[in-house]
Amino acid sequence: MPAKYSRKTSGRRKTGCPNCRRRRIKCDEKAPCSYCVRRGLECNPPEFIVPERWTRSSLARAEGAGLLDASQVPESTYDVFQHAHFVIQSPARGDRDSPHPCPDILNEETAGLLRIYQRGIGIWMDIFDHTRTYQNEVVRCSLSSPLLMHAICAMSAKQMSLIENKFLWEPVASRFYGGSLSLLIKELADPGTDRELLLAATIILGSYELLAEPGVDYQKHLYGARTLIQSFKIGAKESRFEQASFWIYARQDVALALVNECPTLILPDQWPPLPKHADSSEEIFGNTVLQLLAKVIGLKFSRKDGLWSGERLEAVRQLLSEIESLWSRIPHHIRGIRMRNVVDESEGISRIWFCDPAAGN
Repeated sequence: MPAKYSRKTSGRRKTGCPNCRRRRIKCDEKAPCSYCVRRGLECNPPEFIVPERWTRSSLARAEGAGLLDASQVPESTYDVFQHAHFVIQSPARGDRDSPHPCPDILNEETAGLLRIYQRGIGIWMDIFDHTRTYQNEVVRCSLSSPLLMHAICAMSAKQMSLIENKFLWEPVASRFYGGSLSLLIKELADPGTDRELLLAATIILGSYELLAEPGVDYQKHLYGARTLIQSFKIGAKESRFEQASFWIYARQDVALALVNECPTLILPDQWPPLPKHADSSEEIFGNTVLQLLAKVIGLKFSRKDGLWSGERLEAVRQLLSEIESLWSRIPHHIRGIRMRNVVDESEGISRIWFCDPAAGN
C-alpha cells in the first residue's frame, strides 16, 4: 500500500505591510508594495525581525538552551528578555585591556559603519561623558564582541536610512538587527557573558528600536536595558563602563517620560548616587540636572486628578530646595559666560558662551 504523504503547512505568514496583512492579501514586500501603490495608501513595512527570518537551527539552539519557547519567536529585544531565563555570573571588569579582535569580524562594510557611528550617534551618547566611553571604548570592544559589532552596525545603518537613502540602508539595518537578536539570545544563555558589553549592546539595540518604532510602546524598547540594570543593581561603585551605560539609559528614560507625560520607568530615587562635591565637573552637574528633571516629571505626572496632598507639597518644597542649592554651587564656566556686545537680533537677548559644548545643548 503506497505511503500517504501529508502536506506540511508553515502557517499564516507574518511578513508584509500592515495594509496587506489587515486585508489578508499576499504582499510582494516591496517598498512601497504594489497593493498600496495601486490604492494610493501609505505603505509602512515592519522594521523588526519576523519569524520567517529565523532559521530552524537558530531556533533549535535557543530552545535547547532553555532560553526561548519555540512558540514565541522574538521580533525585538522586548520579546527576547520577556522569554529569557538568564543568570549572568561574571562581575563588572572595570579597567579593560586592549581586546583581541575576533577573526573575520572587520570588513569594509563594518569598518565604514563603525566610522559612521563614531561620527554620529556615538557623539550624542557621550554628550556628558568626557571619557567618551561609547565613542571609543565601546568601538574597541566591538572588535572582540560580535553582538556589540552587530548592534553598532545596525544602529549606524538605521541612522543612515533616516538621513540618506532609505531603500539602500534599511535592508542593511534589518540584517544586522536580526543578527543582533540571534547573538543576544546566545549571550544571555552563557553565564560567563561579559555583562558590561551585554548591557551596552542592549542599550544600542533599544536605541535602534526607538528610531524604528517611536510611540507609546517605548517601554518595550527600554525593557531589556532596564531589566539588566535592575538585575546588576548598578550603583555608584560600579565600573565606569556601566556608569556610562546607565546615564545613557537615564537620558532616554527621562526624555520619553516627558514626551508621554508619565514618571520614569526607573524612579530617580533608585538611581546611583552622585558625588556631592564635584563643583568643577560639567559631567556631574549634567547628570544631577537630569536627576532633578526626573523628579520634577515624577511629581508632575504621578497623579492625574490634579490633587495636591500635604506629602506631595512637601516633596515639591524639598525639590525646590535641591534646585536652589545646585544653582548656588554651579561655577560660572558651567553656567555660561555672557558675551559682550553680542546680541541675537531676532530675540533681543545676549548670547552665552560655554566652555564645554555639551553644556549648551
